Amino acid sequence: MSGPGAVLALLASHLLAALVAGPVFRRFKHWGFALIAAAPGATFLWCISRVLDSAREHSMMAHVEQLSWAPSLGFELTVRVDSFSLLILTIISGVGTLVLIYSVAYFAVPRPVKTGPEQPASAAESQEQSLEATSALRRKARIGALLVAFAGAMAGVVVCDNVLAIFMFWELTSVISFLLIGTEDHSPSARAAALRVSHDGCGWSRSARGPCNPGQLSWNLVIGGDPGRSPGILHP
Repeated sequence: MSGPGAVLALLASHLLAALVAGPVFRRFKHWGFALIAAAPGATFLWCISRVLDSAREHSMMAHVEQLSWAPSLGFELTVRVDSFSLLILTIISGVGTLVLIYSVAYFAVPRPVKTGPEQPASAAESQEQSLEATSALRRKARIGALLVAFAGAMAGVVVCDNVLAIFMFWELTSVISFLLIGTEDHSPSARAAALRVSHDGCGWSRSARGPCNPGQLSWNLVIGGDPGRSPGILHP
């Protein structure tokens, strides 16, 4: 087991990409999707390198990293990448990269088709077009940030070796799904779907409220940890 390393840095890169999405899209317009795709893309390349290393060595050793988060509670953020989690992480990062790359073309601004002599736009029309373009750009930046954050949250669910961290990342996917679906807030069906997602997320939160009580139980949340105790179980 080692301290913070490549996997934790890759997870953090998704958060960083989501945070800088606004300035990136203001500068590069819809090409911002390709730039923030660097986070899942780097994760995919790391997975491929692990696969190639394992193929050369004819064995697969679990990659484990640990970051102390709340030592007083005995909680440490531990990530563990074995053969199965590596497979799922490769799929998640690869699909996430492809989705963001495809979004470059999907959200590209279509060029207007000229059907006659071009008429000069009035000041009011120019201002309205500018506001519409700004609103569309903000929407693209929001969607891009949510997509890359969702990819990071899914990666966290896969690689985390701590029950509480898995739960937190899973809840994060619910919140991001709600925000993604709610992007089309003018659509009644989209609003209804977003509400269904939020209700599902609340159900998961209520189900975990009882077991996660640090005042009554001691923490043993590491899934692949101490073999002398049942992994992922809270013991009184």
